[in-house]
Amino acid sequence: CECGSGKKRTTKCFDCLEYSAVCTDCFVRTHINNPTHWAEVWDQNAGFFIRHDISTLDHTIQLGHQGGKCDSPTPTRTFTIVDVNGVHTTKVAFCSCHEQPPNKVRQLMRAGLFPATAKDPHTAFTINMLKDFQLHNFESKKAAYDYLGAIRRLTDNSFTADIPVRILL
Repeated sequence: CECGSGKKRTTKCFDCLEYSAVCTDCFVRTHINNPTHWAEVWDQNAGFFIRHDISTLDHTIQLGHQGGKCDSPTPTRTFTIVDVNGVHTTKVAFCSCHEQPPNKVRQLMRAGLFPATAKDPHTAFTINMLKDFQLHNFESKKAAYDYLGAIRRLTDNSFTADIPVRILL
């Protein structure tokens, strides 16, 4: 990789324009504020790129510090984030520097994520996805159920049954 780490260039981002292959560390560093971009990681045995969420590259989305490290994070939790490019099962940690217990809804909203529930959220929708759904609904009267079905297909068109269904509630 060009970063000088000596690691191989194994990871690409097809959500970014003209993003060349880099090592996984560089991918995480350049996607700190774009955690819903898919990491396409080269699998030497299979001979092709395999789609991964950023959390599989040993990264946790840290809320409350614009992507930076928190001195007092909550324990990492598995979290579902729905974006216009698919359903992401990732890892999230909330900031507890300024308040105990942390206001999870406020931290999610400041990060541009709309929580699916106000009490102990485990699922959130990006503001971009909500705006996209609104336009689809206005123009084609597409129901939320059908829109989320299409989002699930964007995640994995072959194995849609493996995508979390709880987002459809």
